Amino acid sequence: MDVSGQDTSDHCTNSSEGPVTVAQAKYDPFFTRNLRVIEDLLIDEKRYHSTPGFCVSQSPARTTWMRRSLLNWLRDICIHRGTDGEVLAHTAQLIDRYMHIVPTEQNEYQLVGATCFFISSKLKETVPIALRKVTEYTANSLTEQDVLAKELTVCISLMWDLTCITPVDFVAPVVEFLEFVPSLRQIIRQAALCIYIKAFHVEEISTYMPSYIAAACILYALNLTVHRDLSDTTIRSVTRIQRILRLEAVSSF
Repeated sequence: MDVSGQDTSDHCTNSSEGPVTVAQAKYDPFFTRNLRVIEDLLIDEKRYHSTPGFCVSQSPARTTWMRRSLLNWLRDICIHRGTDGEVLAHTAQLIDRYMHIVPTEQNEYQLVGATCFFISSKLKETVPIALRKVTEYTANSLTEQDVLAKELTVCISLMWDLTCITPVDFVAPVVEFLEFVPSLRQIIRQAALCIYIKAFHVEEISTYMPSYIAAACILYALNLTVHRDLSDTTIRSVTRIQRILRLEAVSSF
């Protein structure tokens, strides 16, 4: 599913330039309904988790506004391309990880964002975004050489460890363990991903571990999509989420 909430099971194509996005693989029960996968994610999220990164030499209010503007711009790009939400989530965390290591001035902020999106697209998409398109999305304020040079800087700064664990990674595996029919689980999964994409640019959210954010999005999705007649099943599902993700507490549903 892309960041606009549309199903990407069909190819999104551009007649002059070929496919913009390619359908993602179907959910594999071996990975989505496997507790060991979730346990590995819980371990790795502690290693890769990063709090929001901000530009240096700017007031707190301005750096907050700049971060939100950058992430909103990247979200608009993903909506325009029909890009999967996993790419956007990976980009945001890659930006934060890099900026905690390398102090970044205001005039390089868009370059960092565009470069991290370029990297994430190559890691997560079957047909990644072309370098030329990246520069076009910046109204050609950046050159291809700028992006390639910054790409090398980002990779070296992160010691070529470009892995990121995001809330998107948790949503599909956790939802598979809920006691609902497959069609309802699909709706819950799509709703949870939409909720996260709508709010991911808010810096306070990123201070929490990805598993906590995923749990909050799933719980909100349950509240929006599940009929009240299924209250007992919902309560069991909430308890199961708490147990699977080892959460300290989950508010009553």
